[in-house]
Amino acid sequence: MKAFKFNTLVLLLSLSLGGALSFAEAKKIKSDDASTSSKNSDSADEGISSENAVGKRDIRPDAPTEYVVVKGDTLWGIAKKFLKSPWKWHQLWNMNKKQIKDPHWIYPGESLVLEFDGYGRAHLRKSGKRYKNFKGRLPAGRLSPHVRVDLTDDEAIPTISPSEIGPFLSKPLVINLGEMNTAPKIIGSLDDRVILGQGDTVYVQGLPNNGDEDQILQIYRPGRALKLKGFNEDGEPEDKILGYEAIHLGDAKIRKQSEEITSVEIIRAKQEIMKGDRLIPAPKVIPMNYVPRAPDQPIQAEIIALPEGVAETGRNNIVAISAGASSGLSTGHVLAIHRRGRVVKVENDNNPEEKKAVKLPDERVGLLMVFRVFDNVSYGLVMGSERQIQIGDRLLQP
Repeated sequence: MKAFKFNTLVLLLSLSLGGALSFAEAKKIKSDDASTSSKNSDSADEGISSENAVGKRDIRPDAPTEYVVVKGDTLWGIAKKFLKSPWKWHQLWNMNKKQIKDPHWIYPGESLVLEFDGYGRAHLRKSGKRYKNFKGRLPAGRLSPHVRVDLTDDEAIPTISPSEIGPFLSKPLVINLGEMNTAPKIIGSLDDRVILGQGDTVYVQGLPNNGDEDQILQIYRPGRALKLKGFNEDGEPEDKILGYEAIHLGDAKIRKQSEEITSVEIIRAKQEIMKGDRLIPAPKVIPMNYVPRAPDQPIQAEIIALPEGVAETGRNNIVAISAGASSGLSTGHVLAIHRRGRVVKVENDNNPEEKKAVKLPDERVGLLMVFRVFDNVSYGLVMGSERQIQIGDRLLQP
């Protein structure tokens, strides 16, 4: 059928041009068109496809047409000024996968401009202007709300506030059973003390010699187990341990290293340190410019731990969740928090003694953003909540 339509089109086109277009030439035109279409398709794959593009329906009615970034802004906060769904930030910037992994930094004083193309698709871009040492209103004629701008700062804005998650970025958090049992261990001290602290020299067994005697080591001991509630093969309740939270006790540096025993000095102590505590190299600084976005694949997880000592939590608090890199999670992924619907007994109108179990629907109660990812566990910051967040709340794509 397609061949018939194409041959007919060639004949009509050739007649309209006085027979000047041969069938072979027409086939070449079709081939060139197909090639161009393929290139355009490949180009589209590098960015955001038309069906996933942000349109006017996605933009807040009070969104500014131009916004000047100020010191103290976060990427999430700016996204909320433009988008009804802030996790569509990468679509508003028309980012491809490479740009999502290595996004451009945004600095205080830079001007961001919201534009729409002829198809109604929204795009955000840097205007190229940067307001330095300026406090006041944007130039007259802008449609955007007036904003005040702090002094330009050379430090790029983070995705979310470092004050909320800073301690979770520089400390070991989750260690599996295998890592815990094989990590280097304190086996004694110079003065044979039971309780160790800053300035003490301790001896460590099992520390690999990587030639870097300037590296900082973190001292920890295993904390609470992170468990996912479930059932065994017999249908009986059984928790699955996903890892152990590590309690950060202090930091140390190498004094003298040998093949078996390494002499180490404790340079900072947050808590009492004892024989048997473990060491790991301090992690590298984790970048703060990840892109807020929905996961690329379906995610089903739940909240498995809250801050110590609380039964419920809310906005700007950190929770542990039962999914990690092995499930496809990455830093910047945004998940919707759902409260599980309760099961209630409903009476039969015709027979009051007969009751049927009915599950009420799940309800969305908040959003969180993932900022630290391990193999089977991640940590997220609650970005907003309509109800208090609890252990067992489900996590799905937003």
